[in-house]
Amino acid sequence: MRILGIDPGSRFTGYAVIDAQGSRLQCLQAGRWALSGADMGQRLFQLHEHLQQLVQQTRPDAASVETVFVKLNPSSAIKLGQARGVILCGLAQHDIPLNEYSPAKIKQTICGSGRAEKDQMGWMIQRLLNLPEALPEDAADAAGAAICHHQHLPAKHYRIAKT
Repeated sequence: MRILGIDPGSRFTGYAVIDAQGSRLQCLQAGRWALSGADMGQRLFQLHEHLQQLVQQTRPDAASVETVFVKLNPSSAIKLGQARGVILCGLAQHDIPLNEYSPAKIKQTICGSGRAEKDQMGWMIQRLLNLPEALPEDAADAAGAAICHHQHLPAKHYRIAKT
């Protein structure tokens, strides 16, 4: 199964594509899209274009997106919600099943604690994906979302990854 993980943001959006064959995980691509410009509409359009290109290139079977985590800034939450809307629409456009997990659920799944720190998450993701070095933060968050989805899939959903 090929899973696209996404960590949405209005300035930077992390992404990771992993292949899962049983318990074996392989990271095909991971990185972040830097969305530039002062105009939010332009940044959302860039996000849409990046997502479309990645989906067409990797053809994921499922997607996993981190849910909105709001601290105190309502303006940031609105911008994040707009970015998530573009992502959800882009995935629906390609008929890719969407799964959403809270940051705490992802941390619990990866590290065993919903309060794990970023460096703990990065270290565990590096080990789980057998990577030579840790992923950048946004990409690691996206990979965490993808791994979380893999861990919560019923066994009947597994099949050989696309090549």
